[in-house]
Amino acid sequence: MVGVQSLVEDRCQASVGYKVLRDAMLHLDGLSYLETLEDVDMDRVDIKGLLGLRNMRKLSATCDSRKDSLEPFLKSRSIEHLSLKIKGPVVSENPMMLSISQSIRKLDIDDKISVPLTLDMFPKSLVKLGLWYCELQEDPMPILERLPQLRSLEIHVDRHAFISKMICSAGGFPQLTYLAIDGIFRLTEWTVEAGALPNLKKLEIYNSPIRMLPDTSPSSVDIACKPCVGGIDRYTTCPYFNRQGD
Repeated sequence: MVGVQSLVEDRCQASVGYKVLRDAMLHLDGLSYLETLEDVDMDRVDIKGLLGLRNMRKLSATCDSRKDSLEPFLKSRSIEHLSLKIKGPVVSENPMMLSISQSIRKLDIDDKISVPLTLDMFPKSLVKLGLWYCELQEDPMPILERLPQLRSLEIHVDRHAFISKMICSAGGFPQLTYLAIDGIFRLTEWTVEAGALPNLKKLEIYNSPIRMLPDTSPSSVDIACKPCVGGIDRYTTCPYFNRQGD
């Protein structure tokens, strides 16, 4: 196992943060002062040493399917800002696992989730959420719109997903500023009730055959979409594609 001094790519000004080379095994003994660690691959880190970093406040990591390596960090009381990229069936096999954490701020899940989403599956601390290649069979909006701090949401679904309608309720997504929807090939109807998405600034829609954009969204929203969606002309700033069907 190689010491961390040979793995350092960038050292932060206050000597409390490191950016680690992706292809090397990370050994963390003797670094009790470390406060920030970025882009950690859980398959290439000494878990015991990482758990021993009592001054760790900010951690971003990628996890495959090692529940045993992920769970201690979800329970950590010292980490204040946790960013996770989860690949594999961690969430599908353990739907409630992430809810034990109150420090997850950013979460990307690359998992063929097909089970209905529930609010208990997600920590209320989430600011950014990405769902990748999921196989959702039900509209996720009634659940996700209730995450109180969520500001950025990306939903990229697998071709096996079956969602034909989406509804954003009044008061839903109170903090959301960015929304991206991609690959919901059966989606034709999207309803946004008055008072939903009050802070939305940018909307991206790709490969989702929505017939008409909701007329309740603020006209100042920047919109990108392909193919073009009906009703887009009401938006004053819209860097979108295929307006003329080109």
